[in-house]
Amino acid sequence: MSHNSPIATDDPLEFITHEGHESFVYSVAFSPDGKSVVSGSEDKTVRVWNADSPVPIGASLRGHTAGVCSVGYSPLGDVIASGSLDHTIRLWDPNAGQQIGEPLSGHTGCVNSIAFSPDGNFVASASVDKSIRMWSVHTRAISADPLWGHDRGICSVDFSPHNNQIASGSWDRTVRVWDIERGIVVGEPFMGHHDVVRSVAYAPNGYQIASGSSDDTLQLWDVRSGKPTGNPYKGQNGTIFSVAFSPSGAWVASGSSLGTVCVWDVRTGSLAVDVFNKHSDWVRSVKFSPWGNSVVSGSGDQKVMIWNVLERHDSSVNLVGRNTSIHQIFALLLRHGCVNLTSQMDPEHGISQMPVGTGGFSDIRTGRLRNKTKVAIKTLRAAPSGLPHDKLLKHSTREIELWSRMKHENIHKLLGIIMLESHSVGMVSEWMDNGSLNIYMLKHPEFDQYKMCIQIASGLAYMHKCNVIHGDLKTMNVLVSSEGVAQLTDFGISKTPPANIAFSTTTLVQALSARWASPELLQDYAKSEKSDIYALGMTMLEIFTGEIPYSEIQNDLAIVTKIVQGIPPVRPLDKIKNTGSGDRTWELLLSCWVLTPELRPSALQVVESLVNISSTIAIE
Repeated sequence: MSHNSPIATDDPLEFITHEGHESFVYSVAFSPDGKSVVSGSEDKTVRVWNADSPVPIGASLRGHTAGVCSVGYSPLGDVIASGSLDHTIRLWDPNAGQQIGEPLSGHTGCVNSIAFSPDGNFVASASVDKSIRMWSVHTRAISADPLWGHDRGICSVDFSPHNNQIASGSWDRTVRVWDIERGIVVGEPFMGHHDVVRSVAYAPNGYQIASGSSDDTLQLWDVRSGKPTGNPYKGQNGTIFSVAFSPSGAWVASGSSLGTVCVWDVRTGSLAVDVFNKHSDWVRSVKFSPWGNSVVSGSGDQKVMIWNVLERHDSSVNLVGRNTSIHQIFALLLRHGCVNLTSQMDPEHGISQMPVGTGGFSDIRTGRLRNKTKVAIKTLRAAPSGLPHDKLLKHSTREIELWSRMKHENIHKLLGIIMLESHSVGMVSEWMDNGSLNIYMLKHPEFDQYKMCIQIASGLAYMHKCNVIHGDLKTMNVLVSSEGVAQLTDFGISKTPPANIAFSTTTLVQALSARWASPELLQDYAKSEKSDIYALGMTMLEIFTGEIPYSEIQNDLAIVTKIVQGIPPVRPLDKIKNTGSGDRTWELLLSCWVLTPELRPSALQVVESLVNISSTIAIE
């Protein structure tokens, strides 16, 4: 593999500069939601900065008695850890701006590096004293015997994404991998660097490690074999003080003693973007943002800089991959406008253990907000057989993001999202006592059928205006408010056309609701606005008759055959009578079911037709 040498550029890149430290900046890190950055400095302080504008957040965090070498956020963003030249680790509450408890003491030398475990329960620290120590975040006590094995001081430490290993880099020129549970080195030391190993970082898949060295190289290693994968990345002159993978694992960033930051394409070994050379002194620390489109760097010039390496994406779904964690997904959704309601849940009532409903790949539970509002919480179940976990995550993330964008009286409102103890994302919406429309119709047979159809068609027209396709419209997926208003819900298999919002084009293996499915869907064509219209027609038939489409047929294959052949349901003359309004209603339904999708009306045209028909009923 060829690794091209970087060429410095003066081309302007969009970047933000934070100034305020009074000495070298040794370490930087993004918060999990990407909204802030933390930095540690030789000036003995920890500072928090806005990631989108050049302003600090709160006052400096003071307590260390010597320079701060390493900082990091916990996966939930509720704790900051810092390691210092004063031999201690300190934990901080970023919201209160206060130190949490007493310093974590035990090292007999400078603490060069700290790292949170993926579950957020532990902090690992690496020191000049040649040891790695594990600390409990909750008890703030050492949780295991120190790890010994390096011949000289340790510069860097990182947890594996699988939470079972730790990697370390040392002045002894080696990289080592440790089994956390057994407290021993896994295999032999990784040999190849000719000088101090300054930085190590696990790839998101957990099977590669990147290392940066004073020998001016960046090296990728196979964790299982302990061998290099390809030749070293050369050309970024100077000591490589820091390395960091992008969330997707496709890129790796490196900061050097000559003040440059490079971003490399792991697949090709070439530069992914132009070299960033805005610092005037060495770059000691680099990190990617949680969504991968920015890099933060800390330098000897006392500055923290944040710069864009990608254009902003329209959708967080594009950034969800095989190795994306639930915490990263949660942060991405918050970044794209979802409201975090985790702290607003009422702890006294909690969340119901047993689901009160199920659908698709999810369960529905109940809970209450602190203001006593009853809410529904939709949670993701395990992926069914045959559906890869990352596809399910994309599916769920897409649903949440779509739902959060829908603002219409006939669309069920997503109030926000929460992080559950099971490390899954919960979608919080208002609880509907009336339940779904198919149940409501049984309990309230006197409801206004045309009004209900108009509301559903209006909600669908709004979705289509937003370039969103529902994909599974039926009365079971329509909720009814306490005021009797229809609200579309369950966008579980909704999607957007590729030309509009760039969601994943991967087809999910899902069972279609055959009685509502258009002929083209049953023949494996993509979902579209016109397939939604077909389902709208079947949903309106449900409303007028109180029965599911093709209710007289029990055999699914027979139903599919009729639909594909373009044979519509039989007109129920006892429900859709042979009157002027009845005839016009049946004609409208037939127009929704025509075999050629392009000939079906739009949702807005359906609304207009329903309004006209309903206005004539009183006259008849």
